Amino acid sequence: MILTEGKVRIEVPEFQKITSKNKVFYNPEMKMDRDLSSLILSFYKGVVLDGLSATGIRGIRYVKESGLESIFNDINPEAVKLITKNCKMNDVECKIYNKDFNVLDVEAEIVDIDPFGSPSRYLASAFRIVRPKGILCVTATDTQALCVSKKACIRKYSAIPLRTDFFKELGIRILISTILREGMKQDYSIEVMLAYAHKHYMRVFLNVKKSLKGIENNIRDLNIVYYCSCGYRTYSKDIMQGCPNCGKRINLSLPVWTGEIKNDNFLNKLMKKEITPDLEKILNIIKNEINVPFYYDPHRLAKTYKFDLKKIDLVIEELKKMGFQASRTHFSRTGIKTDADLLSLLKIFI
Repeated sequence: MILTEGKVRIEVPEFQKITSKNKVFYNPEMKMDRDLSSLILSFYKGVVLDGLSATGIRGIRYVKESGLESIFNDINPEAVKLITKNCKMNDVECKIYNKDFNVLDVEAEIVDIDPFGSPSRYLASAFRIVRPKGILCVTATDTQALCVSKKACIRKYSAIPLRTDFFKELGIRILISTILREGMKQDYSIEVMLAYAHKHYMRVFLNVKKSLKGIENNIRDLNIVYYCSCGYRTYSKDIMQGCPNCGKRINLSLPVWTGEIKNDNFLNKLMKKEITPDLEKILNIIKNEINVPFYYDPHRLAKTYKFDLKKIDLVIEELKKMGFQASRTHFSRTGIKTDADLLSLLKIFI
């Protein structure tokens, strides 16, 4: 079937349930991310590698909408045939490889990895391919591993997750930690331009460069996250023996990126462009989020402390009156981001 997305027309397989067994798949649920990725990459120049191209939709949109030169790659011969057809349909010059991503011998200013599942096995090659001052765009769709499944997270990301009320944000910070640790092996530091979670996936956009000084700074933002069922949370490089709030055993997640997950100046530039209503909605929320790690969910706290809930906006205003930063978060409709400690937040309810 032929469909239109953005400024391009492409042929895609008939819609079906998307699984790892599909020979070539097109995921309509990722349209908003492709819109956002095309917008973000329009601020850059050079060559972008669409490393796991499938239908070629990303790479073609980057040529037509972002003004970039695209290199396409997919290990599946059927996908390569479809990419070739779609490039011709859109008058796009195509350099297409039919290889495992990890054996590609190319260079690019921008490397985009959008796999089915975990991106971990592609990260070392992504840093090998990207030029010394480049951009990495990384998707993860195995959110169960990043947020919940301890064994899967250790196996795929060499990290320990936690069941928390801020599990989506913790998952994306584990993903960033994994990318950073892989980059450091090749002397790359990172700067997170934007990281967000939406529906079934997580997506990260990073500036990367060869910089030992940058790595030293990045290491300061790799920490242990501590969380207790009473709602207490913190992060540190030190070892904690128990919860300072209730005295119970405290759980931990590590290693976790606790640095910034958005660049406000860059977001302001994005917001000045012509964007779709869906993009405007999520970018507005992200733009207004305070740049501190983690959020509280009053619904979870209410079950523990037996209080009546209040409107989120009223709670945010109360926190601000108390001198704290506070905002909503795109990670959860009921979440509140704040630099307030647990006891200060509870004073509003109890």
